[in-house]
Amino acid sequence: MARDEIAVLRLLVEANRRLRQGVEETVRPVLALITELLGVDTAYFTHFDWLRGTQRVVYVTPGASLPLTEGAEFPLPATLCERAVASGGDLCCVPDLSATWPDKEAAIALGIRSYMSAPIADHEERIFGTLCVASERSRVFTDQEQLWLRLLAQVVSAAVERERLLTALESEREALAARAYYDRLTGAMSRTSLEEAFPSVLASAQARGQALFVAFVDLDGFKAVNDRYGHEVGDQLLVAVTERLRRVLRDEDRLGRWGGDEFVAFGEVERTFRPEEVAQRLAKATVGHYQLRERSLDYEGASVGVALSSELAQPELAELVRLADERMYRAKTARKRRGSAT
Repeated sequence: MARDEIAVLRLLVEANRRLRQGVEETVRPVLALITELLGVDTAYFTHFDWLRGTQRVVYVTPGASLPLTEGAEFPLPATLCERAVASGGDLCCVPDLSATWPDKEAAIALGIRSYMSAPIADHEERIFGTLCVASERSRVFTDQEQLWLRLLAQVVSAAVERERLLTALESEREALAARAYYDRLTGAMSRTSLEEAFPSVLASAQARGQALFVAFVDLDGFKAVNDRYGHEVGDQLLVAVTERLRRVLRDEDRLGRWGGDEFVAFGEVERTFRPEEVAQRLAKATVGHYQLRERSLDYEGASVGVALSSELAQPELAELVRLADERMYRAKTARKRRGSAT
């Protein structure tokens, strides 16, 4: 086996290992080897932005004599690679640029005389870039050299596709995490995220000699709204109530959806703070006229109960929510009595 063929095989083995590291760690050794094997002046990897109609030079062989720089962008119609891709096939060879593509004046002005490229594509064969070699002199590329470029283009395609897959998986992971930590309908924190945030918020308050209020908000008459106007209107009301609650809370306070029509909020206050103040402010914020997408309605508002962490020797969120829920229920009962009395 020839020395050059052994070098290619070694690179393919090494590239398979480097695929686990990233695109750059895979592509740069490929460019260095193909430059040496073919005796060209430069090798480079490009990326197409079909939407913007541009081609960007991503990586170039270090010390290349041709003036191609990493990060340079060109309009796609002016590039050799766009012409090569448009011609079809898995490889494009141009032994004498001025004779074959004399209209590519920009490339000729850079000193490129011979050029060969292979498309870089994903698993669905969508082309998103090229692996290219170029020289300042005219030359014919042998069948062996063309095979090498094809093989190395497949290595680069696999590296780029793997990175794209990892990026997509990471985006999906972040989206799943966001859905776990935030209520999808209202955008408020989820019950899970409230439970996870509580210990650190409590510790911070205690370190400053402060307490936490924990408010439990229950939307009175919400089932009747759903039954009368439908769940779509009910969902819109939940979103609107969330926004009103946010307006009367401070930026540093936490607000989350605890259950179907129940919300929990907590935040730092002085230990002498009167919980009734928070309860009244939150309840009042939910009362009034709502202009929703589907219709408008006048809503009687929520019942609210509030507990303070200073009321417990060892405050925990579940116990404080239970206390606040009891006080909310008393407020709801008193409200019904007032309503029946009138």
